[in-house]
Amino acid sequence: MVEASHLKVADLVLCMETGHAEALRAEFPAYAHKIYLFSEMVGKRYNVDDPYGRSLEAYEIMADELNQIIANGLDQIIALATAETTIQDVKRDT
Repeated sequence: MVEASHLKVADLVLCMETGHAEALRAEFPAYAHKIYLFSEMVGKRYNVDDPYGRSLEAYEIMADELNQIIANGLDQIIALATAETTIQDVKRDT
């Protein structure tokens, strides 16, 4: 279960599915600016298939997809995580 304390300390929250991101934004609107889909890191907006309960091959496909998103979207991931850290630093200094 995700709690506000988890989101408070997170620089960035990446979700695999639109429904998860929307649910987190709705439940924790103060942290909505930290919540994104994994696919948004590569300039797209789609769900990464959850292989829960399926074959090892399905998990491997999902892992490969996430690896590709991370490799191709690393600059965006760093930029978003760094931006959040900078915002927190400014708030602490004021």
